[in-house]
Amino acid sequence: MGNSVIDQRNVVVTGGARGLGAAIVKQFSATGANVSVLDLTSPELPPLGALSNEGSIVWYRTDVTKEREVRNSVREILGTHGPIDVLINNVGGAVWPNLDVSMRSLDIPTWEHTFQLNVHGAFYCSHHVIPYMTRSGNASIVNISSVNALMALGHPAYSASKAALSAMTRAIAVEYGPQGIRCNGVIVGTMNTKAWATRLNCYPNLLEDIASAYPLRRIATPDEIASVVLFLCAPGSSFISGTDIVVDGGLTAGREDLANRLMPDFCGPNVDNEFS
Repeated sequence: MGNSVIDQRNVVVTGGARGLGAAIVKQFSATGANVSVLDLTSPELPPLGALSNEGSIVWYRTDVTKEREVRNSVREILGTHGPIDVLINNVGGAVWPNLDVSMRSLDIPTWEHTFQLNVHGAFYCSHHVIPYMTRSGNASIVNISSVNALMALGHPAYSASKAALSAMTRAIAVEYGPQGIRCNGVIVGTMNTKAWATRLNCYPNLLEDIASAYPLRRIATPDEIASVVLFLCAPGSSFISGTDIVVDGGLTAGREDLANRLMPDFCGPNVDNEFS
């Protein structure tokens, strides 16, 4: 995307070991950024630092749901790279103790752990990084959210936690905008990552069936989402703050099946002009 120059900026990516996080790390590193990865596991990447001739990649073993670990890793990053320009709160996910996660059956530990993963971790990272973000006028935080924040698609704890993350995005943007820090969210639709592996073992055609619900009739690749994240941290997005960018292939735009029911072919030209 235009003006995607991140050269020599210091970037922190949580959950950068695989999937979308790894795609984000690769794209930032390719621009020459120094990328610090906070994750419990080592990134599924070539040897650290080998992805780019310009940028560096360093892994800090961190459980972002543990405030002390986040604080210690941020201190280490500051000592190595100096002030942080960009924070990508990518860690998140749905906790599935069993197949039934309806509001009726959802247990308290699952609810609490889901919020720890999707909200608390982003808060801990933002809380400890913001005081040390550069005042360059283009410091940026991006929170990775989900279409579940906008639609009821099952798992109420996941939906509620992602909606809370969107609210935190707006709060950060308003409070820290005067200090030159922007904050935005990326609302993500279904992506083809290894997170689906267990469910695909049980239902091999699952992703094809999900894709049929999207107007584009396909799901996203991690690289497509990562390019939007990169744009939100680049000069070309310098007046975008406090909003969620929806990258969902048209899923939340409407339902084709409902549209077809509202406009049935068999009604002919004398169909009512009222819609309600």
